[in-house]
Amino acid sequence: MNIDTATKLFEMALHLEKPWFISNISLNKEQKTLNIYLDFPRGSVFRCSKCGCEVKAYDTQEKTWRHLNFFQYECYLKARVPRLNCSVDGIHRADLPWARPGSSFTLLFEAFLFTISGEIPVQRVADLVVEDDEKIWRMLDHYVNKARETEDYSSVNKIGMDETSMKKNHNYITLAVDLEKKKTILNFRRKSLASSL
Repeated sequence: MNIDTATKLFEMALHLEKPWFISNISLNKEQKTLNIYLDFPRGSVFRCSKCGCEVKAYDTQEKTWRHLNFFQYECYLKARVPRLNCSVDGIHRADLPWARPGSSFTLLFEAFLFTISGEIPVQRVADLVVEDDEKIWRMLDHYVNKARETEDYSSVNKIGMDETSMKKNHNYITLAVDLEKKKTILNFRRKSLASSL
């Protein structure tokens, strides 16, 4: 398989659309990593995520996202992320089709982490994918909080609360449960005050 064919194959697998394209692919056998470099042509326009108008890139910033493994190799996407200077909404980063704003994981990797986190403890997930468990907790918190925004608690009449230590260094999790429906309606993680002094 030649380089052009491999590039086209990865572009199809990543569902890349114009103006994005793969500029380089690098496999490091010693570090067991695959780096896929994404780019866009000079003068490309991007849609403003706020008003929808098309805007040229104002400047860029290099970013890296962890993606699903490629066989035994950890896979990373690397790209120049464009910032847009929208005449209506000002300067802000362009939305990316492969990652949500602020995440260092691709959407597909987040979906994988979210799925297995429902089956095994987060620390075990972190060990399995060789990632920091705090990064995984932040990702999970994002999606749980987003889902909670659509919840309606107006019919909750009785709640039960409990707090327990998650680790020896006194990280705590607080739970609130709807006692009638036997459903968790809030979970909140925090570090102890003593550990932050």
